[in-house]
Amino acid sequence: YGPNGFYREFHVAQNDPGLIVECSYQNDAIRPSNLSGNLVLSVTNNSSKMAHISIDDKSYKKGTKVLTVKSKGKSSLIFDLSKSFNWYDLEVTAAEHSDFNQRFAGRVETGLVTKTDPLMGQMV
Repeated sequence: YGPNGFYREFHVAQNDPGLIVECSYQNDAIRPSNLSGNLVLSVTNNSSKMAHISIDDKSYKKGTKVLTVKSKGKSSLIFDLSKSFNWYDLEVTAAEHSDFNQRFAGRVETGLVTKTDPLMGQMV
């Protein structure tokens, strides 16, 4: 746990599926030194088989997105967090590996005034 709801949880089985999940913050297109408020989730698949990744929004009702990553490939998704005031809570699972689970939660700091976590205020 950390400031602004920063939370990470990783659960990987004894048989490593060869998946690397990276959660980063997108830079602003106009001012690259600033953050846009969006989240970038990238998955690298180091295995010899295709991976089907589910990314489930656990708190802000944005549903589940599915990402297919080729063998030895990398794929990314950008999450627009404007409706949740830059807060996020995502759970990443792999269809081929039932014991693979990673969770990323927190808020993207942009330096601008933002609002309290809408989940905490029961606004979601």
